[in-house]
Amino acid sequence: MIRQSVGILNWSIPWVIHKMPLFRIRRPTSTSRPAANPASQATLRELASRFNPYQLQVINFFIDHGEESLAQEAITHTGLPAGWVASRSAQVALYFKDQSSKSEGYFKVALDLRNIGDSVKGGKAAADNLSQHDWLWTSRSYGMWLNLTPARSAESRRYITGLIERRPHDLEPQLQLAEYYLNAKQNKRAAEHIALSEELSANNARVIAVKGSIQYADGKINDAVATWNSSRLAKAPSKAIWNSTSM
Repeated sequence: MIRQSVGILNWSIPWVIHKMPLFRIRRPTSTSRPAANPASQATLRELASRFNPYQLQVINFFIDHGEESLAQEAITHTGLPAGWVASRSAQVALYFKDQSSKSEGYFKVALDLRNIGDSVKGGKAAADNLSQHDWLWTSRSYGMWLNLTPARSAESRRYITGLIERRPHDLEPQLQLAEYYLNAKQNKRAAEHIALSEELSANNARVIAVKGSIQYADGKINDAVATWNSSRLAKAPSKAIWNSTSM
């Protein structure tokens, strides 16, 4: 059995970096995939379909090579609790921007999103296996997944602020959401979260950098340059300026 304390999940998407137990999610190493070799594909499917001591490395390998279905299959054979499996399957679906109903099912199982009737008839919820931290991370991921569909943008707000509810006075969740909305080209919402970030830490170089990036995205070029060249930022330059404006 794999211990839950082993390894990390490092979600290296531009708008969020976070850690969760057990495996890393990285960008695929290449956007182009070689022609499938039937024998090799059969071997990979067999590898994904059963547990082995290197299961987490196997999952990382599939994610690195853009093999979403094989990664999902390997996750189901980790031998870990249903809540863990559902939450990680959901996050992999978000990573690959898989907007299928099956992907939403992962989120609903992990978060125990059932109506009253189903809750009464059903047994123990898979969400009972999740820590509060994992549940809130999954809730935020669900909000981001919903936000992939413009028509569900309003619904996404119910879930996307999960970590803020847990840590209302923590700068990092506010900043991450500001960056997320900036990269989603939802500048108004990005500005709302950067304003809250300023209240928590007005002199923070990253806050100033992201604020300037939002102004730049809004076409307020002079304001953006003034923000980035402010004396506070000059004393503590932030690489985030270039990361944000180069997207």
